[in-house]
Amino acid sequence: MKSTVLGIIAMVALPYSAGAVQLYNEFGLGAGNSTVSGNWNTGIGEGAFTNLTGGSENTAVGGNAMEFSTGAYENVAVGVDALEYCTEGQANVAVGNGALLNTTGQYNIGLGAFAGNAIGTGNYNIDIGNNGTSSDASTIRIGDGQTATFIAGISGVNLAGGELVVVSSEGQLGTTNLVAGATGPTGATGATGATGPTGLTGATGATGATGPTGLTGAAGAMGATGPTGLTGAAGAMGATGPTGLTGATGATGPTGATGPTGATGYVLPQGAYLSLPTNAAAPSGFTFLGTTTTTYKYEVKGKKKTATVTLNLYQQD
Repeated sequence: MKSTVLGIIAMVALPYSAGAVQLYNEFGLGAGNSTVSGNWNTGIGEGAFTNLTGGSENTAVGGNAMEFSTGAYENVAVGVDALEYCTEGQANVAVGNGALLNTTGQYNIGLGAFAGNAIGTGNYNIDIGNNGTSSDASTIRIGDGQTATFIAGISGVNLAGGELVVVSSEGQLGTTNLVAGATGPTGATGATGATGPTGLTGATGATGATGPTGLTGAAGAMGATGPTGLTGAAGAMGATGPTGLTGATGATGPTGATGPTGATGYVLPQGAYLSLPTNAAAPSGFTFLGTTTTTYKYEVKGKKKTATVTLNLYQQD
């Protein structure tokens, strides 16, 4: 459920009241009311739709457009007072101030200021620039006061079996059948007219029968050499050649995946002592006892040597 108000003070244009069902209606400031139960109505202009209750799918743009409509459906009104008194009409289109002002019928079209404003309950009327009359039904009226009419697509178009079109003194179009009168006396022969223009060339006649075959002519000269033919299909594969020389050693491949973790190393028993260089990181699980200096004697290639080192002493916790 959706209702939208187009205006600076939305709640003034369409105040909400309990029980009011408003489905997809859009009303501008000063348009609509709080009791609309219809849907898909759009009203813009002071006084538009002020009495609408159950109507749906109407569009009114202009002051007092469709002002007194209560249950109208599918109407379009554009202009001040357009379709103002259309209470229950349906599918009417009014464009222009006062267009279809008093219409309560359906499927009427009024284009222009006050077009069709005289139509009452009539249906299927089309008024363009004409007020119409209160008794109009299924009537088309175009213009009021014009002294010339130009409509394209009529002059020069021949219709087989057409009827004679006549116009009444009120401007109404219609057809009529001519009543044949008595044949009048034959008039005197008129002078010979000028020679008319040459007629169009007639259509080409049918092709005659084929004549007998003529003698064989002399052999013609040899024609030019034709273009080279397409390449033939590939032949069978030959025997395998001798093995080539061994190529150079390729670049070293990427490092392989890390191998599985080795077996757990030897664990010192509690209280065991551990000596490490002074620059080695302190091992976890050991208590630092102090620093000791030790002299080692060793032999390299038959030569005796000594080395003095300083070590950090740790004890297993």
